[in-house]
Amino acid sequence: SRTRKVTQLEVNLKAIEQAMMQLDVGASLDLQDATDAPQKFRRLGTRFPKLWFARYFIEYFWVLCLSPYMLAYVGVGGAILGFVSIWFGFNYHSFGGYLKSILHDETLAGIGYVQTTIAVPLVASILVVARNSAIISADLGNRIMSSQFRAMRNLDIPGLRYLTLSIIVANMLALLLLTAAALVTASWSAYQTWSIFFPDQPFEFWQENYFRRLLEAGQGEWGWGLAKVILSALLSSAAAIAIGLRRKTDVISVNNAIAKAIVIGVSLTLLAHAFLAV
Repeated sequence: SRTRKVTQLEVNLKAIEQAMMQLDVGASLDLQDATDAPQKFRRLGTRFPKLWFARYFIEYFWVLCLSPYMLAYVGVGGAILGFVSIWFGFNYHSFGGYLKSILHDETLAGIGYVQTTIAVPLVASILVVARNSAIISADLGNRIMSSQFRAMRNLDIPGLRYLTLSIIVANMLALLLLTAAALVTASWSAYQTWSIFFPDQPFEFWQENYFRRLLEAGQGEWGWGLAKVILSALLSSAAAIAIGLRRKTDVISVNNAIAKAIVIGVSLTLLAHAFLAV
């Protein structure tokens, strides 16, 4: 009975194979090509490492940095911060009346220094890290749940290496560029708000005093600012990747990973800025 079942199974497999070869798609296939397909995929995965990396990098760099929603998101945050700091800084300054007119240049220099070195980089990092950590964790979690990395390993394609490296590089560049964009919008908003208080003051006067203390601090201050942004990008990327690559069984586990990546990424960002600022 067992022999009869095995023989019948072999006959059915041959019949299925013949029927598939008669289809329009299968008619152009060669059995030898089908046998050599895994080797061809393996050669494809290892022959063009730069091409695979560039593909993933462009995809992540667009989503994490160049997306119009992302640019608007960071730009609005910088503009709000520039308005709030100038508006409340001069409205609730301890020196009012004539002293306000006399000391407004020193007040502007202090606000500009705090904005460009502490406030804008911190707020921009929080905004970018929160969004990008969610995207990275969600993308990797879905790839884990759909067994995409296992399929890549079967084809000998180092997809995990390409993905993680492209995510780290793209996220770091995104945080640097978006922080610069937030500084631009914050400075523009600060100048527009300044013009409301002192409409007779020229732009050159505002520019000289707003960036005065930052220029006086020299390259060391710029170095500390870059260090805060780069460290935030590295820590948040590593946390999001580690959380995203954990085993996922359903959509709920993916959602929990997204929430955890946001909380841990933002917490590490706050610690990095506080540590380097001190």
